[in-house]
Amino acid sequence: RTAANALPRRGLAALRRPVRRPLDEGVIEFAGEVILARDARPERDPGLILRVAAASATTGLPIAGSTLSRLVEAAPELRTPWPRQALKDLLVMLAAGPSVVATIEALDRTGLWGRLFPEWGAVRDLPPRDVVHIWTVDRHLVETVSRASAFTTRVSRPDLLVLGALVHDIGKGRGGDHSVIGAELAHQIGGRLGLWPSDIDILAKVVRHHLLLPHTATRRDLQDPATIAAVAEALDGDLVVLELLHVLAEADSLATGPGVWGDWKASLIGDLVRRCRLVMSGEDLPHPDPVDPRFISLAAGTRVHVELTPADTPHIYQVTMIAPDGRGVLSKAAGVLALNSLRVHSASVNGHEGAAINSFVVSPHFGSP
Repeated sequence: RTAANALPRRGLAALRRPVRRPLDEGVIEFAGEVILARDARPERDPGLILRVAAASATTGLPIAGSTLSRLVEAAPELRTPWPRQALKDLLVMLAAGPSVVATIEALDRTGLWGRLFPEWGAVRDLPPRDVVHIWTVDRHLVETVSRASAFTTRVSRPDLLVLGALVHDIGKGRGGDHSVIGAELAHQIGGRLGLWPSDIDILAKVVRHHLLLPHTATRRDLQDPATIAAVAEALDGDLVVLELLHVLAEADSLATGPGVWGDWKASLIGDLVRRCRLVMSGEDLPHPDPVDPRFISLAAGTRVHVELTPADTPHIYQVTMIAPDGRGVLSKAAGVLALNSLRVHSASVNGHEGAAINSFVVSPHFGSP
């Protein structure tokens, strides 16, 4: 006779019955789903939507369809600005990790997300303009939040990091520069969420300049003090904004598609951030690395010159490419190296009278280059 057979029938049924586990005020887990508690009153509780969402994202459990339907029918609008607890619940949800994707999609599918963020309508199901993007704009924003949530310990303001990730492309689909439009919308959103005015300004700067670091690092001469001064001036010397943009650049790239983020891009942006931090802190920039005079003479021509030399470390090589400067030269060169089975560990950018002198440290994935 088994242990189960030794139990009274009533006791066995109790063991099999799903347990109702409290998750938050008015929110419980039941049968593998997040549902409303029996005493929940959504018609009197505007913050219940976000408590349900936070519970779903942090537990990884789906929101029951009946719960979503009841919230759609009964939940009132949040007052403006949001109560502090509603903002906290939103931040908990955004920082929960990959499960935030399913949570936001469930809210958006039922119209609840649009109630919280009416600006979302312009980016919902919006196709990307660049072929490197694998997601629609709305899904890209959520994927960026998911990626950014893994980096919250690297910044002093994790709350502004996940909010910046959520709205960094919110200006798309409206015509015009999406960074400028997005910064205006970030002011609007931040005010509605109840952020402090100083935090609204930081959020708007993050949205306005979310492309500044990757564009500058991959298109400009980082050893030119004017390049660093321009970035520092654009950010008003704000080290918090610089820190947030550094991490957001990685999360944004990882959420874009395969191959968009790599060691070479990380090294360039990291170098730019280090130099900007020195200038913003009132310290001197290091002296520019000397450029081989032979490369300078080659830069005077109009042809592309590529040179590969072994480094001191085994299986490591340096590739120097000299070509007329232009948009995307560095990225295209890195792509060519990848197609030739070379892993790019780092990159450096120099300019000389209209020519780009780009150097890469590479290693072959197998064999010799």
